Amino acid sequence: MLPWAPLAKFGLALRPLSDPSRLELIDIRIDALPRWVLTLLLSVANPHAVRHLVAHNCSGVTDQLLCRLCAAAPGIETMSLRSATDGGFTGHGVRLAALQQLQLEGSGVDDEAVAQITAGCPALYGLTLVGAPRLCAVPVRSTSIRVVRLQRCERVSDAAIGAICEGCCGLEVLHIDECRALTAPVLHSPTLTRLHLGECSGLENAVLSGACFRLPALSALSVTYCSQPGLTFDDAAWPASLRDIALDGCAALSDAALGRLSRMCSRLERLAARSCQQLQAPLVESISLTEIDFGSCEHLAPSGVAVVLAGCPRLIRLELGGCDQLQSQELSQYVLD
Repeated sequence: MLPWAPLAKFGLALRPLSDPSRLELIDIRIDALPRWVLTLLLSVANPHAVRHLVAHNCSGVTDQLLCRLCAAAPGIETMSLRSATDGGFTGHGVRLAALQQLQLEGSGVDDEAVAQITAGCPALYGLTLVGAPRLCAVPVRSTSIRVVRLQRCERVSDAAIGAICEGCCGLEVLHIDECRALTAPVLHSPTLTRLHLGECSGLENAVLSGACFRLPALSALSVTYCSQPGLTFDDAAWPASLRDIALDGCAALSDAALGRLSRMCSRLERLAARSCQQLQAPLVESISLTEIDFGSCEHLAPSGVAVVLAGCPRLIRLELGGCDQLQSQELSQYVLD
């Protein structure tokens, strides 16, 4: 067992965990640690039992250190490096045959690091990249990756997102938040089932045309807090597999646009459009919709609710919390037992 107390003077915020499969490094200047401390760290009892590695707010995580960790604990299945890759990290030489989940966060993460570390992890299933301003092309090619999440990667381009879909032939989930360089990505993937684009303020109207997507397996689409004007769904060719759509916080979403979308998606079951302040009387018509969420749509009128109820005969749940224009007395005349 590690002698934890003597290591405190080095700022080594390790905890003697009851779970031997988890190793945590928190708030450490690794480049300032004496060599004997690192040796002691890497000689932790039964390193082959370690399955989960967490390094948060640690300066000095280098390729050499990661390679030593990988050699000492080859069975690592999940790795989270947060603000821990600013000291010469490129991912070169990192090999983890069992790694399934990888999260990289911080200014040290770039295209080379992503390419190197994903190439050395043949079983990788999920890849999360957060707050990486140097990341541009995201050169990921993998037959095993199923889930990719990008957040606050401000230089990632339309072409990079398209390349992820092409390079990950089994991709099922693509989740993108706050990537403001995106304008109109063209996505082609026969396996993608869930797509989320959140707070990507550069998105153009064209991104919501089915012509931009060749996603025959898509079942869930989420485009939230898109503030671009003129949000429409003209000339869209959405896949028949689409069941779930979320458009929360899309300030430019109009009644007519939402109505068009509901009619084009013939198997749609769930529709969310929370905090869409242009909605007053959305012309939603669907024989398949069972759930609708119009919460916090402050200008939604009782007559608009009547249109929705009349146009959606299979509707089971309608969420109207926070809709200031609606009164229970006015709604009661539209609701039948």
